[in-house]
Amino acid sequence: MLPQLDLPLFDGGTRAAQVDMSEASRREALATYEGALQSAFREVADALAVRDGLAERLDAQQAQVAAAAQSLRFAEDSYRLGGSSQLELLDAQRQLATAQQALITLRLVEHANRVALLRALGGRWTRPTL
Repeated sequence: MLPQLDLPLFDGGTRAAQVDMSEASRREALATYEGALQSAFREVADALAVRDGLAERLDAQQAQVAAAAQSLRFAEDSYRLGGSSQLELLDAQRQLATAQQALITLRLVEHANRVALLRALGGRWTRPTL
């Protein structure tokens, strides 16, 4: 029996084509990865920008609720002393309820933004243990 040599001396460029294909696959994977990174950074930046704007809006809405509550107290005192009508009292109550509802809506948006930021940062939501 004679020893055999199993190395192709001439493969018609098959190995070079395989190397080229592997390199192209690597470049494609790298481009996909870079795109995912850019998307993640954009999502985080967007969520943080919304968060900053929400903080200012929440402060303003809380001030509006406080002002409406004070206005209601004045309207109640004025109504009790006979200085204003029941319609003015009801209007002050409506204004307070409207301001409170807007505050609740903003808080809901704030919580949704926190979830979006957590997801953008790669976090997971877990249920608290009792």
